[in-house]
Amino acid sequence: MEDRVEELVGTVDGVKSLIETRGQGALPRLHFSLNADGMSRDGLELSTAGGREACKEILDLAGERVVGLCTHFPSNEPKELADSIARFQDDLSWIFANSGLRREDVLVHGGSTLTLASGQDPQTDMMRCGAILYGIAGSRPDFQSTLTLKSRVISVGVYPKGSTIGYDRTTCLRRDRVLASIALGYANGYCRQLSGSGVVLIRGRCLPVLGKISMNTIVADVTDLPGVVIGDEVVAFGRQGDQAISTKAIEQLTGRIIADLFTDWGQRNPRVICQR
Repeated sequence: MEDRVEELVGTVDGVKSLIETRGQGALPRLHFSLNADGMSRDGLELSTAGGREACKEILDLAGERVVGLCTHFPSNEPKELADSIARFQDDLSWIFANSGLRREDVLVHGGSTLTLASGQDPQTDMMRCGAILYGIAGSRPDFQSTLTLKSRVISVGVYPKGSTIGYDRTTCLRRDRVLASIALGYANGYCRQLSGSGVVLIRGRCLPVLGKISMNTIVADVTDLPGVVIGDEVVAFGRQGDQAISTKAIEQLTGRIIADLFTDWGQRNPRVICQR
């Protein structure tokens, strides 16, 4: 309450819980979530008689504390998105026709970065475009990725032809190679799907990751990059010099969406905040 956080509600029980916690006169400003035949997770479905009755009860309980009406579209495919927008607008019309809420008094919001990129008009006051702000989607010079995954070289050694790398001997050297161990592994969210296909940047060069990904270590072939030493910066995602490991590349290599990877990396690694 002190930080003026506005709460999302979509059920009668949710509003009652807030009233029990804060008191009727101290409710936070509320945004009423509508399912609109959509995600079916936290929004109220108005297509049923029970849903419409619950809607009226929520509005009776919350009164003037409702400052927003919102939804989240489950798909941004053209036809499905158009249907979702139409359904959301129908739900809004029903609420305004059956309550004391006035359109000019509430913030209507729905949609995401993908909705913005679709070119369709969701007919809302606001879209919640998080991905573009973090450079996850819709990349262009104005919206660059805000995250880089970095580590350091912790060992450099020369290994002869015939040496195998990592668990299960999945990689065998066909000639003598210089290999660098890097303090990064699946414990840091550098997932095992990158075994045999991952790349890293060292001194602005893109280098292959060899062998299976270990818990705390990966191995890169630095034979063609003389002078690599312990402590050299390694970029596993993001830009270094003129080279970059892009969102598209890392998604293709891992089979995971970048938001999934971001949350994993963010939970498992120290965060260093830099200003550009």
